[in-house]
Formats: sequence, C-alpha cells, structure tokens
Amino acid sequence: MNRIFSFFLLLFFSINLPAQQRPWGGIDLNDFYKTKKKELTERSGDFYVVDSLYCFLFDGASQMDVPTTRQYNLEFSDDGGEVLESLTQEYLPEGNWRNSQHEFFIYDSEGNLVEQTKQLWDTLSGAWVNDLRTSNTPNANGDFTDVLNQKWDVAANGWQNLDRLILEYDQNGNIQLLEQEVWDTMAAGWGKSFRILYAQTPEGQIASTLFQLWQNAGYQNISRTFLTYDDATDLETEQVAEVWNNAEMQWFKSSRSLKDYDSSGNLTSETTQLWNAPDTAWLNQNLFLRNYNADGEVTIKTDLVWNGDQWRNFFQTENSFDQNGNIDRFQVSQWDGDSWQQLNSCDFYWRFHHVVEAVEKANELDCKMPNPYKIGTPFSCPGLLSGQAERLSVFDLSGKMVYTKEIENQNFINIAEPLPTGLYILIVSGKEGLIFKRKTVIVE
Repeated sequence: MNRIFSFFLLLFFSINLPAQQRPWGGIDLNDFYKTKKKELTERSGDFYVVDSLYCFLFDGASQMDVPTTRQYNLEFSDDGGEVLESLTQEYLPEGNWRNSQHEFFIYDSEGNLVEQTKQLWDTLSGAWVNDLRTSNTPNANGDFTDVLNQKWDVAANGWQNLDRLILEYDQNGNIQLLEQEVWDTMAAGWGKSFRILYAQTPEGQIASTLFQLWQNAGYQNISRTFLTYDDATDLETEQVAEVWNNAEMQWFKSSRSLKDYDSSGNLTSETTQLWNAPDTAWLNQNLFLRNYNADGEVTIKTDLVWNGDQWRNFFQTENSFDQNGNIDRFQVSQWDGDSWQQLNSCDFYWRFHHVVEAVEKANELDCKMPNPYKIGTPFSCPGLLSGQAERLSVFDLSGKMVYTKEIENQNFINIAEPLPTGLYILIVSGKEGLIFKRKTVIVE
C-alpha cells in the first residue's frame, strides 16, 4: 500500500506542483527511515534496529545544530521486524524537551500492520489524548484491501470515521483499483472521493494508471500515466503523465520523468520535464542525482532546477554510515549561489537486536538480576553454555550503547564500569539471538 500511495502522490504533485514550491529545506524521512514495519536492517547476518532519531536545525549565526525533534522507538517485536511503540518529543526554546506524539502499532500473526494509533500531548492536562487511528484489513497475501482512518471525537468520547481506502487485486496479487471514500457526518454514510485504476504489463509491472475524481454523481477523468521499462533490466525508464481537458474532451501531455541507472541497477539520475504545448517540446524542470557507496547506499543526493539555460543546484542531502553500514546521519543543505549552506540534519542511534541465522528465537533465560541494579553487583544467567561467545550490552534510552563485554562466567556477570544513575536496557545475546532483555534502573 505504501508503494501505491507513493506512486499516486508522485503523479499528483508532478502535475500540480513545481518542485520549487515544495517546503523550504524540507526533510523527507522516507528516503532514509525505514517504514514502521521495517525498522531494521540486516548487516553481515545481524539485525540492527533504530532506537532513536534526533533532528536539528542549523543556526547560521552560531554555526551550531539546534535540536528540534527526537523520536524514541520504545518497543520492538521479538524478531525486531516491527516497532510496537514510539514517542516523539519537540525541543522548546527554553531548552527543555516536551512530549509531542505517541504512537502504537499492532500486527497480526503474519506481521501485517493492522492498527496504528497516534496520540498527542495535551500540555494543559499533562496527559496523552487520542488523535488518529488507522485500521488495515490484509488479504491472504498480506495486501491491504481496506484502510480505515478515524479521528478521536472528544465530545462523543469515541472514534469518528474520516475516510477509507478500498483496494482490489487480480489473481496474481497485482493492484487493480484504489478507491477513496470520505465519511459524511450529516448523512452518516460513506461518499465517494476518487479512484485510481491500474493496468499491468504481462510481467506484473504497472503499465498505466488512471486517476478520477467523483463529481456530479460520477467519476470524471483527471490524469493518467504511462510507464516504460527497459527490456533487459525491467527497470522503469520513463513515466509520462497526461491531463484530461473536459472542454475539448481529450487528453493532453503534462509532464514526464526520465530515469538512468548504473550497472548495478541503482537509480543515478531522474529528470522531470513539463510539456510546452505551444512549442510542442519538453521543458526541463528538475534533475535528481544520486551517488552510491560500495554497499549500494545513497551517499549524496543532489536536487537541481533548470533556470532556462542550465541546471542550477538547489538542495543536497549527504548521508553517512557507521561501521556496520547503518545510516548514522543525514544532512540537508541549500545552494546559496556560491556554496552549500547547511539547513537541517538528523542523527540515528542503532543497536544490535539479534542474528538472522537463528531459525527460531533463542530460548530466553531468567537471568537473576536485581532491579535496581548496583554497579559491580554480580548476577547469574543459569543455562548459558560456555564457549558460545555470549555478550552483555547496556544501552541508554537514546539507543546509545554505553557498555558491552563478553560473558566469561555465567554465574558471575557484572557491570564493572560506572554509569550515571538512570534507566537502561540490558541485553544478553549470543549466536542464536536474543537471550535476555530487561529495562533496569542502574545506580552507582
């Protein structure tokens, strides 16, 4: 479903909004942050999850990063594949963090996201209040067939329908229809809003789409797209959009995007153009360039705009990665005519979750650890096998690993180095995955 929405939004904005009108210095986390169902990466047989994300606005006067928001992923599923709870906070001018958003995610036994609830912080009552809820209905293939969005009604003390999506697929699982309906409070029923019709190639790729709005008791054409693929690689090379002229009852060219790839199939450039009907020619609009490292990760993404004679720098995003290949920072800059000026950035804090070689989750042991735990106090984990390279790791609530050591004696495990008093996450892991995990107060 996310892929379908991304495709629709790309089509809609390519027709209606020139890139120059996008939010100044906006950060698109979708380019860097995993979806809620995939808050993990696999590196050399290991799983790492994002424990927290800190974002900053660059202050040109002081030449310093000023905090803006931070997000904690508070709880993951046992296999690390899903985030179950997250917390977002905003930084206040007086230097304090204030709660902003609280989200909960529920998955079915197949790992499909079936419910997502968002709460907002009420500063007056000092408590969380319900805001939005999305309920998804997956089919046997895990594709969503119904997506219901609701908003919390304070007066009624319950959830009020907003809109819903109805999706249909063919026997091969290819999307055929996406239809949106909105809730009419007065009529207490659903009313049609828009739909997208899809056609596929024999290989199952999207060949064309048709976007229609519900108007005057019927669906009216708005826009359509046609996609072209390389015969050898099956990679998309061109997407052409047309808009419907109701007065003349015919389609007219609107925009197109052209894509190029390197030998590894990585998208290296994408050019967007608008159709100039009087001159019957395509006019350049935007150029997106991407550089990759040896692992196929985007290291630099540069957005350029056409000024009538040549391409001009606009925005640039630089990504850096840690020793495990996980992104640890991205930074967005804007071209001021002479050089790149930093705008904003985000730092990622990862932690090791488990190894992927384990067919099943390792049997968790009941480590005999006191809570609160005093630095230096020995505890035991009966059942640990010697010579298996188990490791004790301690993380603070920002996701930063503050202590780690290999376990040499299962009956005498301790944290030998001093840590500031506070709440920490302790993990014992081995080659078969997570063995023990607990949130514990550590005191000096």
